[in-house]
Amino acid sequence: MNIKKAEVTAFLKNYAAALSTGDLNSISAAWHIPSLLVGQKGSIAVSKAKEVEGFFKQAVETYHKSGIASVKLESTDVTKLSKGVVTANVTRRQVRSDGRSGKAERSFYVLSKQGLLGKIGIDLVTQVDGI
Repeated sequence: MNIKKAEVTAFLKNYAAALSTGDLNSISAAWHIPSLLVGQKGSIAVSKAKEVEGFFKQAVETYHKSGIASVKLESTDVTKLSKGVVTANVTRRQVRSDGRSGKAERSFYVLSKQGLLGKIGIDLVTQVDGI
C-alpha cells in the first residue's frame, strides 16, 4: 500500500476543509483508531471516534469565536518512512471571517494506510511551535 505525496496533499486539503466547516464526521473519519494526539499539556491516547469529535468540536468553536472562518493548507513536506507510512510537516494558514489572512499554524503528522481498503489516516499529530 504505497502512499504518494499527491494522496497525502489531497487528504490534508480535505482535512483542512473539514476543520474549516466543523464537519466532525469527516474529521473523525480522518483518524485511525487508536491514535495519539501529542501536545504541550500532555498526550491523549485516542481510542474512540467520539473522542476525536469532542476534541475538535471544541477547537472549531474556539476558532469561530475568535474570528477564524477557515484554514487553508499552505505547505506540506512529506517524508516516506515505509511503503505505507509517511510523516508530514504541515503549515496551514488561518483565514479570518473578513477574508484577511491570519497566522500560520504548523503541525506534524504520522499518516498510514490501514485496513482492507488501505485508507490513509492520522496515527499521530502534534502542534509545532515557532511560527
